Amino acid sequence: MIEKLKQNDHLGEMVGAWAGRHVEEAMAEEFNKKLVSALHKIWVRDSQRGRREEFVDLSDDSQTSQIQKDAWAMIPKEAKKEIKRLYGEDGFMVRHDMVDNSVGFRGYSISEAWTGPSNMSPEVRKAVRDMATLVIGKNAFRVLVTAQKGLQAGVSVAKNIILILSVVVPLANAVSNVGQLMMQGIVTKDCIIV
Repeated sequence: MIEKLKQNDHLGEMVGAWAGRHVEEAMAEEFNKKLVSALHKIWVRDSQRGRREEFVDLSDDSQTSQIQKDAWAMIPKEAKKEIKRLYGEDGFMVRHDMVDNSVGFRGYSISEAWTGPSNMSPEVRKAVRDMATLVIGKNAFRVLVTAQKGLQAGVSVAKNIILILSVVVPLANAVSNVGQLMMQGIVTKDCIIV
């Protein structure tokens, strides 16, 4: 285990990783600028049409949920500068139906009923906790989180199997069939069925 955790000290590989990270950051910065520009155009267009009530200012703590506040905190400084440049005093106005696509979203988990910020109302969270505790017992949190992780792992394996069975295996069979026909002296153009 110590060998696996050992940091890579190969200079060439580390310089390559460092350079790759710089390219990734530059691409992300350009993407963020285009996203902010597109969102601003939508804000200008829709606010002129009288649709201001459809927007939320993600930079205003009083208008956002805890999850949206966390998303705003994770926006890079350069993107926030671009937001300030384009929006000015308007904040960061994003249409409600575009928030998740604009700043990302947090996947739902059964653990939200017990921990951390959630889009569920406090009443729903309490009802889920109470029902789970009634049915499963005092270890409901641990049991449900373990079950969720197991289900997610099972779905992941199933998706991989479906991908392999529906794409990789037929492709490998086709390549193998063409190779065998060619070894028998059949011309390559005759191997491919139209």
